[in-house]
Amino acid sequence: MRNNVIKVRDAVALLLAEDESTRSKDNVLVQKVYDLMGYSCYIPYDAPSIESITRARRKIQEKGHFLPDDNVVDKRRQAENEMREINTWYPQ
Repeated sequence: MRNNVIKVRDAVALLLAEDESTRSKDNVLVQKVYDLMGYSCYIPYDAPSIESITRARRKIQEKGHFLPDDNVVDKRRQAENEMREINTWYPQ
């Protein structure tokens, strides 16, 4: 079995640094990580999970590196504000 933790984070960081399209869409990032790591269309059992790839992207972007474009940031903020508003409707 492969040590995917280090390889996945390295692959994600490399792609985020080199390809802006990977910063805004997880499906693009996942496809390119699999391509970079040498996996074909069929996903073997030892391939890193989509969750591992997207988690690595989130951790890297939490540190302020390779942020998504402004349109994506605006949409995420809008969705976050909508969820806050919904939460006020339902007291805990």
